Amino acid sequence: MPTAAELTAELKRAAEANRVLRKENEKLRLEMEASRLKEENASLSHGLSFKVSPKTGGVSVYGLNAFPVTLYKEQWARLLTAAADIRKFIFENDGPELPTKAESRARKPRIVKTERRRA
Repeated sequence: MPTAAELTAELKRAAEANRVLRKENEKLRLEMEASRLKEENASLSHGLSFKVSPKTGGVSVYGLNAFPVTLYKEQWARLLTAAADIRKFIFENDGPELPTKAESRARKPRIVKTERRRA
């Protein structure tokens, strides 16, 4: 029969092993969550997706408008090189003359289609 001291020592070892396992489990859980979030962020790409156009061979970006924006790689390179200039231009021209898409839609009068009567 184990003594009280032996039982206490065994209990301390088991408690320490449990603490270590919980710590390792939490570390693995955090690593898995970080990995999942990285994958999710990569897939979101701000709601954009990219594809090589089979028709033109250009790079098509989906998610900006109803139709994809397709440019050849050298055009994308020029556009990306000018990214800072584009941001500066937008910042300098920010205001009523450069509305957001939502603001632009709100300003445009909606055209209501009516049935034409034949004479």
